[in-house]
Amino acid sequence: MRFGLYPENEKISRYWGARVIFTNQRIDIPYDKKSFEGEPIGSEDFIQWINKEFFPVLEHNKSSLYHDQSKHFYHSSEDDRFYGHACCNSSHGYLYIGCWELKTNY
Repeated sequence: MRFGLYPENEKISRYWGARVIFTNQRIDIPYDKKSFEGEPIGSEDFIQWINKEFFPVLEHNKSSLYHDQSKHFYHSSEDDRFYGHACCNSSHGYLYIGCWELKTNY
């Protein structure tokens, strides 16, 4: 099962997504509501970007997402290799997150 916000029109090599509990501006990721697709070998840079760059920036912007449940948050790496997207989809209690790595031709 795929969780989060999957980019429908992108050619991706890796995807991580989750449906997280989002109450009182706190983000909790249940172990059974996340998914990963793609080759795990070589995914260290992708996982590090999610943990060290995407989540801290999301944490900084979570208040506006919490107060406007239809707002979308987007963030990308400086080299446009990794992308992240988060939105509550007006769910009042959940935050949907999708992060992906674009396919490269090398």
